[in-house]
Amino acid sequence: MRSALPSDFNYTHMTRKETEHNIEELVRLKRENPQSAFEFAQKLILACKKYLDIMPQILLYRADICLRLGRYEGLNEQYLECIDLATKSDNKRIVALALIGQGVAILYEHDAAASKELFEQTLSLAIMIGDKEAEGKALANLALVYHQWGLRELAVGYAKDAYEAMKGTNDITLPLYRLAVLSSVAGDYERAISYITEGLEFLHSHNYKYGRAPFYSELGSIYSRMEQFDKAKEHYESSLREAEIAGDIENAMTSMILLAANEIRLGNYDTADTALHTALAMSDGNFRTQPEVWCQYYFAFNAFYRGDPNEAIRILDEKLAGVPIAFGMQLTEGIYSLYGEAYSQTGSWENATLYERKLREYREQVNSTQFKSNLTTAQALIATEREKHDKELEKMKREQLERELSNTTLQLLAQTEALAEFREGILAVVRKAPPTEPIARELREKLKVLPCKSIDWDLFETQFKAAHPEFRLKLLELYPDLTKMELRICTLIRMNLKSDDISRLTCLSERNIENHRYRIRKKLNMVKEQDLAQELAKM
Repeated sequence: MRSALPSDFNYTHMTRKETEHNIEELVRLKRENPQSAFEFAQKLILACKKYLDIMPQILLYRADICLRLGRYEGLNEQYLECIDLATKSDNKRIVALALIGQGVAILYEHDAAASKELFEQTLSLAIMIGDKEAEGKALANLALVYHQWGLRELAVGYAKDAYEAMKGTNDITLPLYRLAVLSSVAGDYERAISYITEGLEFLHSHNYKYGRAPFYSELGSIYSRMEQFDKAKEHYESSLREAEIAGDIENAMTSMILLAANEIRLGNYDTADTALHTALAMSDGNFRTQPEVWCQYYFAFNAFYRGDPNEAIRILDEKLAGVPIAFGMQLTEGIYSLYGEAYSQTGSWENATLYERKLREYREQVNSTQFKSNLTTAQALIATEREKHDKELEKMKREQLERELSNTTLQLLAQTEALAEFREGILAVVRKAPPTEPIARELREKLKVLPCKSIDWDLFETQFKAAHPEFRLKLLELYPDLTKMELRICTLIRMNLKSDDISRLTCLSERNIENHRYRIRKKLNMVKEQDLAQELAKM
């Protein structure tokens, strides 16, 4: 695919508009051809040096592309640089996505606990800023961590939450893949196939070339577990083809290794050996990735099943010494088990017993780790439930206070209305007395303030503060020149009272109330289209 700019274009003189246009091009390349996307990203970084707000985005894309291509060396540092620049430019979304990438990079370095902390940090940040893509990716990767720890139910819960979060985003395949793997491992093949089908339909409908290989690969693994090896081979070949189209070296290696494992099960040892050599030729031979290690494991596995246990032991000793525990439970158990069986076949019972013991101890260690993890997780869930309960309780208290405040307000309105009617009745009687009568004059003066004096404003404002503790504080902090009466009127407007109700409660004319509203709007710098009640409700 051609880049948006000619090869001789001077990237250092690229305008902001051209830069933004080419970022869109990079996103497309990233989905279809990661290798070309990496080269394009390197060029765009030159252009973005003068656009510091855009630079973190390009750095994130480059790091993500390296992750896809399996280039793990220095990857953590790339994400850290991106996080640093994004923090300086206050781009929280890029920070969240970079934290996810950093967590995945660390996970590939086999530090699941450190990855879990980063994913949880990302989840909190994503929820705070309302970013569903980052939230879904964090949840999906937490599902992966818990799956690695053998906590399947917890992993499934996180994967389902991730799927719900990512509905409507640009890509829902990550949680679907997690759910497919988890269902497959549990033996629920029908459900797993339905997740894979949905994922592949999404990838094909959006023309996303990258990402199809793992789905076809997992489909092959399902049929392999069902011992339908011909069907498994068909899907592994599809996975290999899709990985090669996308330039996805790591998944191409994985597909080739799975094809080899399938041939071993069919007894085609020479074909399997050729496939493993082809897979190994795709890597640089430094054994930094899981496919490279699995490749050597299947070389040993193939040697054992073709009847050469000594060759299997040699490969295990030379290629996989020191690797086991670092690369996960399934591989570690496989290596210890293969050692034990190979030594048994050679008659080396002492070594066979040694590896049987190592396998048993490793399983006990894993079970102990899982127990501790389960305990920690249970404690975390209890704390979460407690926090949720406390929030619900607080919400119920607030709602109760709101109801009490509303009732008090209604009672005050009814009281002032009754007192106003009573005052009018007494005034009608007083008017019949001569104006010079001292008692009549005194009654008229007292009746003027009868409804207003009956209201205990201190009690009302105490109740209002209990229901809305921050309202008056925030209002005064933002607009300190509001008068005491204006604050009171703001409080009553916040209670959704109309001007005539406010007039009755404050013993001010409606015209006077409207004047107060005008002055309040002016002090709040409100334009004509803004509604005062709505603006106050936001506080």
